[in-house]
Amino acid sequence: MKNMYVVRDQKRCARAQTWQLVFLAFVLIVVTLFSLYSLISVKKTINQTTNQGEPQKFPKWVINANYVPVSADDKILSYSEQLALDLVNKMAASGKIVAQKVNVSSSNVSRSAGNDKSKISCWRTLDMKPDEEGVIGELAGRLRVAHNIVVRGRVNEKPKSFKVQLLMGKNHGVALHLNPRFNESGDRNVFVRNSHLAGSWGLEERQQLGDFPFAPNIYFEMIIRCDAGSFNVSVLSVDLNYKYRASLDMITHVRVHGDMTLIDVKHM
Repeated sequence: MKNMYVVRDQKRCARAQTWQLVFLAFVLIVVTLFSLYSLISVKKTINQTTNQGEPQKFPKWVINANYVPVSADDKILSYSEQLALDLVNKMAASGKIVAQKVNVSSSNVSRSAGNDKSKISCWRTLDMKPDEEGVIGELAGRLRVAHNIVVRGRVNEKPKSFKVQLLMGKNHGVALHLNPRFNESGDRNVFVRNSHLAGSWGLEERQQLGDFPFAPNIYFEMIIRCDAGSFNVSVLSVDLNYKYRASLDMITHVRVHGDMTLIDVKHM
């Protein structure tokens, strides 16, 4: 009987030792896998932060012949992204990188007055002053293709209409007349474009929009872009073109008046 108990104890001890060995093997496998994962992660980090003889590929933005920023994979930016690039004036980098070289090409950047290469200006805020019709501001330089005029404001509570005009001098004509009209004839919202040249108005271009981009008490941003053959007027999802009826370099002032409160006018 005594021998029987001894044999049972030995079997229990053997089973216990077996489970201990299995547990230790499991722990060893887990530790080994974790160590391998850590080594692989460290190696990847080192590869990313050191130059190992092969040139690294960095994202690059360029301006093509049509003044459209494109990436290395020829992804064309949306208009909002293009405008955002025009507003960039600082650059920052952080994280697991090693800065090697930064090149800034200023061939397409407008410079401040006097062509001072140390002063690069992406945009200017016009000094808008009251006149007999509304407020008027003089451009620092003449308009060119790829320039932008950005008008920001808020529509009044009970609007009938307001006007944004690009003038050829204060009294020499209106190259571009933008006139959003609210509830014209009692039930229509219309966006009118026209020019006033040689003492008379031209043929109106009228757009009755189902998705009118202006509303009472709502802020808006109107972007007037000078394309190769026409103005491109963009407000929210509305995008309209108006062919030039006067030369861009004759435009000297911007006038705003009507049922809206002006925030600012920028020339980019």
